[in-house]
Amino acid sequence: MNEPNRFFQVINRINSLFIIIFFVIIAVVAIANFEPPFRRHRGIDVKNASEQDKSEKINFSYGHIGQIRGLPIQMLSVKIEGKGGKFSSGGYKDISFNVLFLSKEFKEARWLFPNNNFIISSFAQIPEKDDCQEQDMTRAVFYEVVKKDTNGDGKLSEDDLKVAALSKPDGTGYVEIVSDPRRIIEYKSVNQDTELAVLFERDGKILYQTFSLENFSKTSERIVTELSGKP
Repeated sequence: MNEPNRFFQVINRINSLFIIIFFVIIAVVAIANFEPPFRRHRGIDVKNASEQDKSEKINFSYGHIGQIRGLPIQMLSVKIEGKGGKFSSGGYKDISFNVLFLSKEFKEARWLFPNNNFIISSFAQIPEKDDCQEQDMTRAVFYEVVKKDTNGDGKLSEDDLKVAALSKPDGTGYVEIVSDPRRIIEYKSVNQDTELAVLFERDGKILYQTFSLENFSKTSERIVTELSGKP
C-alpha cells in the first residue's frame, strides 16, 4: 500500500472517531436533561399563601405512598422542589411541608396542616409494639417540624430549631410535645408500649420526657444532665 492511501485511511479513522465522540456527547446531554414522565406528572405549581397574605408560586411534588401499618390508611408527603420563597432546601434536594392521609373510609383526603407554611424534617410511625412485627398496628405518627426562622436568616430550613409532635395514625389529633429542642437525641416507645420516651437537648440540658400514646399528654420529665457550656 502506498503512502497517500495510508494517509487517507488514517484521516478517515480520525474523522470516524470524532463523529462517534460527537454522538456520545449528544446522548449524554440528552440523558442528563431527561425527566421521566412519572416525575413530571408529580410536579405542579401551586400558590402558597404566606402569613402576610402575599402569594408566591412554589413547585411541589408528591412523595411515595406509605401504608399505615394495620390500618386501611395511606400517607404521602408533599415536597417543595429546590428553593422558593420563605423556604430553603439548605443543600437538600427537596423538603416536605405537609402530609396527606388517604383512605377509602375517608370522605376526602386529610391534610396534617391546614396550610403549607412549615417544614417537616422527618416523620415516622410509632408501632403498637416496640419490636414491630408486620401485623402490629401503628399507635401514632412522630414528627419533627420547623415552624419558625430561629436562626434569623429569613428562611425556614433544616438549620432552624424544630418542634417534636405526634398525631393519630389518620393524621388527626396533632399535638406538639417538645418545643424548640436544640436536637432530638432519641425517641422510643416504653412502659409496655403505652408511652413514648423522648431524649433531647434544650437550654444547655439533656432532658428526658415521656408522653402517653393514648392522649399525647406528658407523663414525666427528668433532667438527665446539665452540659458544661451552653452553645
